Amino acid sequence: MINYIKIIGESIYIYDEKRQLLFTKNGELISYNLESITILTAGIIYIYGISGDLLSVAD
Repeated sequence: MINYIKIIGESIYIYDEKRQLLFTKNGELISYNLESITILTAGIIYIYGISGDLLSVAD
């Protein structure tokens, strides 16, 4: 479950409810909820699941 997001420059750090790092991505954060995160990178929108797996891409 995604619970906490930290942004430093272009890096996005995604944490769970225990503040343990789940994964990191680069880009601009668009939105997130408990199950996924949406990031804009080079004009392409990526949606990742809670383990960092790519769920969807839109250009």
